[in-house]
Amino acid sequence: MAKSYDEYEVDQLAKAKKQQQDYEQTARAQAGARAGEIQSLYDGLIADADRQYRQRAGDTAASYRGLYDANAVNELVARRNAQAAMADAGLRQSGLNASQQTAISLMRGNADAAVTRQKQDAVNSIMAALDELRSQYNAKAAAQKQDVYAALEDSVAKNWQTLDAQARQTAAALYQADVENERAAAEAQQKYKQWLYEQQLAATKQAQDYDVAMRKQGYTPVDDGEGGITYRKFDDAAYLPMERNTVYGAKFGDRYYNGQAISKTTDILSKDDIISRVSKLIERGLDMESAKTLVNVTMNKFGYTPSETADVLLKIGYHA
Repeated sequence: MAKSYDEYEVDQLAKAKKQQQDYEQTARAQAGARAGEIQSLYDGLIADADRQYRQRAGDTAASYRGLYDANAVNELVARRNAQAAMADAGLRQSGLNASQQTAISLMRGNADAAVTRQKQDAVNSIMAALDELRSQYNAKAAAQKQDVYAALEDSVAKNWQTLDAQARQTAAALYQADVENERAAAEAQQKYKQWLYEQQLAATKQAQDYDVAMRKQGYTPVDDGEGGITYRKFDDAAYLPMERNTVYGAKFGDRYYNGQAISKTTDILSKDDIISRVSKLIERGLDMESAKTLVNVTMNKFGYTPSETADVLLKIGYHA
């Protein structure tokens, strides 16, 4: 077997981890960009609110100028009235007049202080509203960004669950394919050996029958010096060559029934060699399904591609 399930699982999980890293890198970049967009949106809203509220605060403060002016008018009127009253009484330089002037100044100061407090309260109220709005915007931005990153983590986790499951399923499928291929190859090899054995028996019987027939006719088997047999009548010097590698099935068996299929294990066969050899086996009686299995096993053994295997099958006459 090429690989164990554990080896396939290690390979597939390594690929899955690389895919997960790429996915997570892209997902985190997208989430960061989305979070940046959210923050920019709320930063813009805060900036707009800041301008609007500060303008409102400025306008509000300016609106109190009239009250200060009214206080000034009231002070002026009060001083004139006091001066007129003192003049009528002939007390312009008296201590009473000085006391009245002081009281008027104090009244003006109190009035201005009251206006200032009102103005500041109004401005503070506006700025407090701005602070509240800013806090709301910041809270919304934080919540939305938190949702983005929570969705990111959920997506990353689910993607890994999918990749992990797919990796293990792929490992199992590859391992099972190896098991099935080895089983099919073993069955094909056994079937092929059985067929070769039957061919050997048939060749042996044919050679024996031929030998008996030739002897009955007065011929004697003679080694032709090239690994074959010829038959000769010594009285007429006639030679009848017999097909090599068939006498008693010896040559046929030595060559084909040693579990080496159509080649020695150290041979590197071309596609044409495989086509030629399998075609000869088909001519000798090998059925097409067994020929297909033999081609698949041999082509895989020598590292040929599926398309090259399909081409060889087509040329030996196999049609799916």
